[in-house]
Amino acid sequence: MPKINNVHRFDRLKEILKKIKNNENVEIRDINNLLTDEQEQELKDMWTDEQANRKNKSYTKEQWQDKRALRIKLIERVIKELDDNLLNEIEQLQHQREVKAARIFMDAYFEAADNNENKWSKANIALQRAGFLPVGRAVRSLSKRDIELRKMEEDIRKRFEAEMTAEEREQLELLKETEAAEKKSKKR
Repeated sequence: MPKINNVHRFDRLKEILKKIKNNENVEIRDINNLLTDEQEQELKDMWTDEQANRKNKSYTKEQWQDKRALRIKLIERVIKELDDNLLNEIEQLQHQREVKAARIFMDAYFEAADNNENKWSKANIALQRAGFLPVGRAVRSLSKRDIELRKMEEDIRKRFEAEMTAEEREQLELLKETEAAEKKSKKR
């Protein structure tokens, strides 16, 4: 089973939190599988603190929290932490994927060079076997469904632009100009 990454943890924890708040049954092991050892220990510490607080006379029964409430607090905090780092996680996963593809390509390329075979062909075959797009080839054509989806998206975009106020149109134009300037500066 592949190792779960933080992007998956984020999605699954959000689902579990939704289930808990809807009073659906959630297995404790499902929650613990998504928490790190430190977070599990933190939950245990929160529970021992809660039990100690209950013995305190100034701590009224209305202030008592059950394990469910403590779990919700912890899961919400973990989700917030994961959400803050989500973009970095996705970029890191993309980088790992690119490194893996480059390694596969280079290994096959130099192996073919050693065996006096067609280097580009062997490297592209190795990339395809590993599930990557071959170098120098892009998706050639769009399927009928993709063409329809793009047309629908364009129609929706035009409809939204038609319903915009003058101020919103001005903001959109500024955004397009800014993006164009950024693209132009990246090309240099």
